[in-house]
Amino acid sequence: VKFCVLGQFSQNAASEKPILIVTTWAGMQSALSNSAWMQTYVEDGGNLLVVPSVRPGRMIVSGKFPSWLGASIKARETYARGIGLEVLNETTNFWNRIREATGNSKLESVSAYMFHPLALSSEFEPLLGVDFQKVVVAHRKMGKGNIFVSGTAFTSRWNTLPSSGLFVMIAQRMAVTGSSSEQEGILSLVAGERPRGISAQ
Repeated sequence: VKFCVLGQFSQNAASEKPILIVTTWAGMQSALSNSAWMQTYVEDGGNLLVVPSVRPGRMIVSGKFPSWLGASIKARETYARGIGLEVLNETTNFWNRIREATGNSKLESVSAYMFHPLALSSEFEPLLGVDFQKVVVAHRKMGKGNIFVSGTAFTSRWNTLPSSGLFVMIAQRMAVTGSSSEQEGILSLVAGERPRGISAQ
């Protein structure tokens, strides 16, 4: 795991080949004029996750995002007692793979206290939301890679995901959905071996 300013990371992305880049909506706006490297990273098999910032003053809604992203956020909604988020379109490969891993046919229920409804292009598949009019988490393929967008931050102040087992499974699926991770299928590993298909030092 590496934390850095998005602009600084752009110089190292091609050589380091991370399996997942996580940035904020504000970060995507600040990278508007220099986001070609990120588009190339996703198209070549990388995974990108865009989430709201939890820092005050970073809740940017107005303004533009890179056109290739195909998504933006609307005004934030707050629910003091929480509002239930449901799995949208349960037949997607994303949810099917999580069910295979957990052995559960019914996924754990999640509540949100704060979220931005997402504005999505037709390429996106809604994953979690209040309903299809208020989608909170979505996914799309782009080239060999994947883009995940979230209108809620992954913190207990925003939702109950961090305290649920579902959160670990969602994070894992986001990180390993790219083509470079799925080519190998199931791996049998011995302690000390490097997993095949993961380009890392």
